[in-house]
Amino acid sequence: MLVKLFSIINAIVMRYPGKYQRHCASTTNIALTFLCLCLAHLPGIAIAQTSYEEMLDQAKNKYYSGALEEARDIFSSLVEQKPGDAYFFLAMIEKASPSSNEYQNTVIEYLRRAVDFGNASAMWELGQSYENGDGVPVDLLVAMDWYRASKSHSNNSPDVIFFDTNRRDLIQRTTEDVIESLKHKAALNDVEAQYRLGNVYDTGYLVQPDEAQAFYWYHQAAKNEHTYSQFVLGYFYCRGIGTEIDVQVANDWLEASGRSASCLIFEKDE
Repeated sequence: MLVKLFSIINAIVMRYPGKYQRHCASTTNIALTFLCLCLAHLPGIAIAQTSYEEMLDQAKNKYYSGALEEARDIFSSLVEQKPGDAYFFLAMIEKASPSSNEYQNTVIEYLRRAVDFGNASAMWELGQSYENGDGVPVDLLVAMDWYRASKSHSNNSPDVIFFDTNRRDLIQRTTEDVIESLKHKAALNDVEAQYRLGNVYDTGYLVQPDEAQAFYWYHQAAKNEHTYSQFVLGYFYCRGIGTEIDVQVANDWLEASGRSASCLIFEKDE
């Protein structure tokens, strides 16, 4: 059928060369162009393109309804077309199975395959695995690596509206007002405001990410004994975020945070 269609198109082009050859080097190229356009609109091709999405939705519905074996079968058939999503859900199905060393290894293997295709949820789950020691040794710094990677690959950035709750009437506040308010409190040594400013600049929430500003405000909060800021500051020194890598200083801050973590320069999970 396609060969016949190609022949018909080619014959049309040959019959009216002036009309169809104006921007093309040969009648064959013109015929191929027409053929590709036709193929793009054939019903069969469209069905093939959408069926993967439909199968993925079907598999997700099976998974969320608890039909794990049925979901596993569909996801397994989708690893070539939708590898990131398929491997992530296969990992979650394995995670819901009876616990064993083999099960944990399979979960980690599927998660690693999923992150190879940029799946943000799999990155977050790997972070959980390293934080809790599920299938891998506990490593809070590697866990942080994966949490941050997940955030950077995520498209979720909900719009936020701020209101001034200190007034009788709700007055909407601008993002600039909120940042200035945090800076004012932070300058007065409000440790929570200092941490929040560090987090704002670190995550790019409300403002453009700024590693130097994030480091500065986490440092201010850490000096005021904000334990999570101390941990993040140790992580920053270990990874060279907003500052030069300094293993000794990193470990000093990690120890101060009270968390069981230590900086080893080559430990970052790849």
